[in-house]
Amino acid sequence: MRPILLVALALVLAGCASTPSTPSATTPSGGTTPAGTNNTTSGGGAGIITVQTSKGTFSFQLDPQDAPKTSAHIADLVKKGFYDGIPFHRYVADFVIQGGDPNCKGDGWKDPSSSGCGTGGSGTTVPLEAGGAQKHDYGAVGLARANDPNSGDSQFYVVNAKNGAHFLDGQYTVFGKVTSGMDVVDQLRAGDLMTKVTWSAG
Repeated sequence: MRPILLVALALVLAGCASTPSTPSATTPSGGTTPAGTNNTTSGGGAGIITVQTSKGTFSFQLDPQDAPKTSAHIADLVKKGFYDGIPFHRYVADFVIQGGDPNCKGDGWKDPSSSGCGTGGSGTTVPLEAGGAQKHDYGAVGLARANDPNSGDSQFYVVNAKNGAHFLDGQYTVFGKVTSGMDVVDQLRAGDLMTKVTWSAG
C-alpha cells in the first residue's frame, strides 16, 4: 500500500506516493504499512535530531509532549543509524521535502515505478498523534502515512512553505520543528542524501 497524505481536497497521486503534496495534489505519505505497531510511551522521544545532508546540516527538536510515541519511534530509528545514506525522494516546491524510505537507497529514488521507492519503511508503525498544539508551520516536521491514520512509520517530511501547510493540521502527526539550518532545508531536492542522522539529548 502506498502511503498518501490525505487532503480535504481531491486526492491525486503524482510521482512517489511517499511525500506530501500541495492541496491540489497529494499530501505527505509514508511507506507501506509495516507489520508491527510501536506503542512506546516512555520519555525516550525527547531530544534533538541532527540531519547531515549533501547540502549542509539542519536540526529539529522532537516533541514528546504532543507526539510521544512518534518522537520515541523516530529517536529509536535514528539511534540505530536507520536514516544514514537514505536520500530525500520527494520535493514539492512551497510545500514539503520528504525522505526516510530505505527502498530509495542508491539509485532507487530515480525510478520509483520499478524500485518501490516511496513505499517502504522500518516495519513498525505508530498511531496518529494529531491532536496536539503543533501545527504545520514553516519548518514543521511531520510523519508521512498511508490511508490508515495509524500507518506512519519512518518517512518524514519538513514543511518548506513560508506560510505553512495548515490544510494538513489534524490529519498528520507533527512531531518536531526545525531549530537550525532551515536555509539548508530550503535547498534540498529529491536525491539529496541524509549522509548521517544523529540524536542528542539537547
